[in-house]
Amino acid sequence: MQKQKVLVVDDDECNRFLLERTLSKDYDIRGVASGEDCLEMIAEFTPDVFLLDVLMPGGMDGFELCQKIRNKGAFNSSLIIFLSGLDQAEKKVYGYQVGADDFMSKELGADVLKAKIDSQLKRIKATNDAMSMAMIAMTNAGEIGQVALFYERLNDASNYRALAEQVIEICKAFDVSAAIQVRLDDSIVNVSTSGIVNTLEDEFMLAARNANRIHTLGKRCLFNFKGATLLIRIMPEDADKAGRFRDHFASVMNGVEARMRSLHAESFVKSQNESLVLDALKGTHSALDCMMLEFKKHDLLSKDIIEKLIGEMHLAFSYLNLDEGQEEYLMNVVNQSMNTMTELSSAGIQLDRRFENVTSSLEKLLSPLAS
Repeated sequence: MQKQKVLVVDDDECNRFLLERTLSKDYDIRGVASGEDCLEMIAEFTPDVFLLDVLMPGGMDGFELCQKIRNKGAFNSSLIIFLSGLDQAEKKVYGYQVGADDFMSKELGADVLKAKIDSQLKRIKATNDAMSMAMIAMTNAGEIGQVALFYERLNDASNYRALAEQVIEICKAFDVSAAIQVRLDDSIVNVSTSGIVNTLEDEFMLAARNANRIHTLGKRCLFNFKGATLLIRIMPEDADKAGRFRDHFASVMNGVEARMRSLHAESFVKSQNESLVLDALKGTHSALDCMMLEFKKHDLLSKDIIEKLIGEMHLAFSYLNLDEGQEEYLMNVVNQSMNTMTELSSAGIQLDRRFENVTSSLEKLLSPLAS
């Protein structure tokens, strides 16, 4: 296990020697005589702990050095302890104000100093671990939120290309370069975060469709699900982040597979319904043709009957010895009946034409289905 690093800044060589000798067993320790030497040293040596003297003649004092160390940013989590013979409360308060973590008297023994350092380092580690866990939790919650949003919008994808585009949108939200291939019975849909899926990627995803469900190849990662393959071109280098991404994209592709099944089912039901409508339309045409023939037959028969009736009436008039008024009355009765029959025949023909108009409109409405 690598030792934690300690830097002693004290103009007294004897103090530096004693501290280095006392702490060298447990820490990687070095010592410098001034604040200026300290700032040069930390360019190549990154201490976990600074042990600073307050009063250092001839240059910057410990307070100024502490402030400069904190201003660098890289040492925000480093432990800074002042070692001094000063006992004034205002000096200690000022030390805390410029960024120190603790203030110890030089008279305290090495064992007390070591215990203090160990205690403070444990506290800093616990704080850093807690912050790291909190950041991971917040990051993971944000990522899960993106996946949840994808699932909320999943049913909005009314076709396979829209579904592929939704996958690419979540890939963009995760800031990864990706391409997805959706394979149908008669075509292939390719969509990419870059806007283009090149021929090599297209062939690669098609060839790898029977590989493992999640297949890692160098920096690339393939997610193979029934009918669809997602290619992440460059996975995160951080192992934890890469692991989370594998889980998230596997979940996304589970949703894609489920939506593809539902789209297929919707398409099947739609085609079945369309087939039933077309069959019904054909049946209507056939029935109308039969009706038209019946109307024409009825019309012809009616006209024949009327013509025969009129002929027989004229023949009867010659035998019945009717006067002109009686003949006219009977002919009016016959003509009225003939007109009524003609009107009925015409009404039937009009009804047939209306049915024809309805079926013609249905044909125009459903013409895309027939094709």
